[in-house]
This record gives sequence, C-alpha cells and structure tokens, in this order.
Amino acid sequence: MKSPATLLFPGQGAYLPGALAALNSSFPDMREVLDAVDAVAAEHRTRPVSSLLLERDAPAAEELVKSDPARSHLAIYACSTALYRVMAAYRGLEFDVLVGHSFGEIAALAAAGAVSVADGARMVAERDAAFQARPPVPGGMLSLALSETRTRQLLCAAALARVEVAAVNAPHQTVVSGPEEQLAKVESAAGAIGVQCGRLRAPYSFHNRALWPVAEEWAARIASIPVVEPRCRVYSPIVMAYYGTGDDLRAAIVSHLTRPVRFADAVRELDAQGMARFVECGARSILTDLVTQNLVGADVHAPLRRRDGVSEALDELASGTPAPAGAPAQAPTPPSAVGEQAAETGQAPGGRAGPSAGAAPDPARLPERAALLGLLRQEYARALDYPEDVFADDADLEADLGVDSLKQVEMFARLRRRFGLSAPGESVRVAGYRTLPAVADGLIELASGAVGLSAEAGR
Repeated sequence: MKSPATLLFPGQGAYLPGALAALNSSFPDMREVLDAVDAVAAEHRTRPVSSLLLERDAPAAEELVKSDPARSHLAIYACSTALYRVMAAYRGLEFDVLVGHSFGEIAALAAAGAVSVADGARMVAERDAAFQARPPVPGGMLSLALSETRTRQLLCAAALARVEVAAVNAPHQTVVSGPEEQLAKVESAAGAIGVQCGRLRAPYSFHNRALWPVAEEWAARIASIPVVEPRCRVYSPIVMAYYGTGDDLRAAIVSHLTRPVRFADAVRELDAQGMARFVECGARSILTDLVTQNLVGADVHAPLRRRDGVSEALDELASGTPAPAGAPAQAPTPPSAVGEQAAETGQAPGGRAGPSAGAAPDPARLPERAALLGLLRQEYARALDYPEDVFADDADLEADLGVDSLKQVEMFARLRRRFGLSAPGESVRVAGYRTLPAVADGLIELASGAVGLSAEAGR
C-alpha cells in the first residue's frame, strides 16, 4: 500500500451477525483468533462468540446488546482482531498507524502486539465483570446533531451536571452519556430546540466520570495482565498522542471508561500528518463514515461494511482497482446523529415535522403486497444507488447490503410519509425489519393499526 494508511478499530456498535462467514474457509489462521477468544469467553462463563461471527442467522445487534452485552463486546473485539489477522496476511497490506475508538483501543493494542489476543479478550471480559461487581446507576448514551460547544451549552442551560460529553465524533456529532432520567431531559431539551438526537446501543454510560468505581475495579482485575511496548504506532483519540515506551498502557486503557473520545480531533491530526487513507478494521463502517464527515473527499475503505463481498473489498484495497462489476456501490453516509427516535417521530432535518407527520393511517393508500415489494425495491435502489436485483426477499438489509440501522429508519420514515401513515409507537424498532418483505409487512401493519413488529421482522 503506497499511500500512508490508518487502520481504525471500532468499539461499541460494531457488530454484524455472520460478519466473518465469507472468510472462514479461505483464512484458517483467522480461526486461531476466534478459538482464543472463545477460550477466554469460557473462562468467564460466557457463551462462545465465534458462532456470532460465522453464522448468518446469529442474533441481531439490538437483541444481543439487551440479552448478553458481555458476549457482544467480546464479539466486537474478536471480529476486529480476526480481520486484522486476515489483513496482515493479505497481499502485502500494511498500515502506518493503528487507532481504536473507545474500547476498540484494546483491539488496536492487541494488533500492535502490546497484549496477546487472549489477554486483550481478558481485558474486554474483565471490563464487563467490573460492571457486574460495581454496578453504576442505570444509564446510556445519546448522539446529538450538535457541535461540542453547542452541546455543552445545552447541558449547562438544562442544568444536567451528571450528563457529560462522551465523544466528539464529527463537527456536528457529539455523544453524551449519563443516567437515564437525565438523558430523557436531554432528549426533551433537544426536541424543544429542533435538534435531532438518538439513543445508542450502549448498556452503560461510557466515558463518564461517574464510572470511576467501575474503572478502579477494572484496573484491579487486569493488573496482572502483561502489557509491553507496541510494535507499531498506535494513536489514541483519548490521550491524543501516540502510545510510547514509557506510557502506562494499562492505566490508559482503563481511563477510557471515564474520559471522552476526541475522534474528530484525532482524524484531523492524522490527516495533517499525511495519513491519506483510512481503513475500518471491524464490522460495518461506523468510523469511516465519521471520517468522511470530518475530511471532505477522504479515501476510506470498510471491507466488512456488509458480510458479503469482503474478499473483493480487500482486493480493491490492496490493488487500488475498482470493485467488480455488479457489486453494490457503497451506501451513502447517513445524516450525522439522526437516531431512530428522531427519524420515527417524523422529523425532517433541523427537527421540523415531516410533511405527513401525524396523518391518520389509511390502508387503502398502500398497494397490494406484491406491488408494494416492487415499489420498495425501486425506492431502496434509487436511494442507495444499488441495482434492484440485489434486493432479494431474503437479503438482510444490514448484514448483506450494508444498510445500517440509521439509514433503515430514514427509509422507513420516508415511506410512511409517502403513504400518509403515522409514526409507529415506541415499542416498534424499525431496525428490526431486516428484509424488504419485513419492511412491507411493517407498513401494512402500521396502516391497519396493528401494534409491534411482525414475527418475520425479527428474522
């Protein structure tokens, strides 16, 4: 790879069921990584994670975060470290700098040789064990379509001292964390001034000083894990510097629970240093999408944006040639910080109500199901710049086609406004409609007044 390149290791949210299925038979060394993480999972009485990454019918992200967050975190770590093993052996791919976002720093340091794959997994597992031993006040994380300055002004005006800036990801995307009751007040305040926001799939209020007791517990639990100097450069968006020989890496890792991630600043700093290419080492394209919001015209690659086509994506990355003919183009980056709640209340950009928000449901406005499916294929193909034939009935929108949950919510909101349908209730999770037939059934249910997701929607 001729251009200086940065490899990005995502954290929370970077999970895709069956993400590594297409690589399993071609890269046997990858299995060593998964076996090592599975062994650590067994040590901590957690179910194996390899099945989550190798089986296409594995649980979806939302289900896994709710039912078994410890397993989801190990799966994210295993996916990144296994993909790094593939990249390291793939046609001479080389990277100048490794960068982790939040607990993605553990995978970055494992890739750099500062910890072994197994010990990195132990750090991840012990982090969840620390939360169990020292449970914090129930909380979460919220993404706001605001700059850091405006976010801090909002928190100050609302007198929400326990809500803190957790991550600054882009010029107009700031994440805050805090206790549930105060996050609800942030949502209300944001809505009052027309600011879009959305809850993240996070089980705790990460990057918040209230987690000091958890951090102390975690530090004690990983005190005996050996940590050495990284073999290559690792840049931290938390300490905003390269990790070096004299750094206490273990303390730096623990500090991510209580310190904010300054990803936007890190991207601009690396760009100033001449890093011309950014590559995502994990499922989906969370970080490369953020890079494009910080750097106009950035050269970004996300081989695991979807679970099919990863070998072709790696070929493109290694050779610089375009993707094979007929391969779906990369879906456009979704609007920053447009969360599920904002999209499904019918709000347009800027928080204004959409054109048909609140219209009474009218089943007669929907075509019959077969015609509706045809219309959906046309709409999704046009919006995402995909050929219509990739939208097979069994194609998983996120896992197979790389359409992330925010874009799915945006498309569903657009469709229901087209047909004059009201927004669904809070119990309905639009990202659960994983195929176009499920989207069609969701629209039909909404038009008929049915409540909740259909059985097919969760498949």
